Amino acid sequence: MALIYHLLKIKVYDPEEVYDALTTAQGLQSWWTTDAEARPEVESHAIFRFSETYQKTMRVVELLPDRRVLWECQEGHTEWLGTTIAFEIEPVAGGIDLRLYHAGWEEETDLYAHCNYHWALYLGSLKSYLETGKGKPHRVPLLKEA
Repeated sequence: MALIYHLLKIKVYDPEEVYDALTTAQGLQSWWTTDAEARPEVESHAIFRFSETYQKTMRVVELLPDRRVLWECQEGHTEWLGTTIAFEIEPVAGGIDLRLYHAGWEEETDLYAHCNYHWALYLGSLKSYLETGKGKPHRVPLLKEA
């Protein structure tokens, strides 16, 4: 099994700010995709839309306020299905260390490499959002009315 792992140093001092950015619709819309639905409740589902025809659905497996968020992918690209995404929040001198673990990949494919790269980009967006109030989320065009 392959693992995507990233460590992000964030210059904020309140772990609750980071936790909220990872668990609320408003937070997730600010750094990952503008079309996100989420509730900070275990066994709820977080939905991340990237187009009219593609979305990822995560089951919220574990929430440890201000410390850890764990999702399991239930809908998305077949290589994502069953993978888990954990965010670990650790206060340190100078801010917060955020670790992302995207585990359960069957192998290191081209999609794995693509996702590893994009996790880095979106984590940069999260850092920008938390430090400046402005992230760079994927922008989903508004659906045209029929």
